[in-house]
Amino acid sequence: MNTEITSEALLEELDDDVYESTTECHIQAANHFQAAAKHHIQAAHAQDEGDFERRDLNAYQAHRHQLIATQYAEVATMEGTEEFDESDDLSVEIQAD
Repeated sequence: MNTEITSEALLEELDDDVYESTTECHIQAANHFQAAAKHHIQAAHAQDEGDFERRDLNAYQAHRHQLIATQYAEVATMEGTEEFDESDDLSVEIQAD
C-alpha cells in the first residue's frame, strides 16, 4: 500500500473551507505536528508496556500526521513565497547578551 502524500493529493483532499489562506496552512501544520507528537508518546508508552500492536498503530498514525503536517507546511511556504517581494529586507539583527 502506497501511503506517500503529494502536494497535489493534499490540495485535492483539502476542503475549500479549510484552505482559505497561508495562515490556515500554518495552523493545520502545527495541529498535525502536535498530533504526531502525541502518537509518538503513546507509541513509547505502548512499547514500555509490551503492547506492540498499539505501538505499531500509534507509530503509523504519528508518521501519517508528520507527513500531512509537512505537506501543509510546504503548501504554506509555497503560497508565502508568492506573497514575498524580493525587494523585502530579510536581514536579521543578532543581539549578544
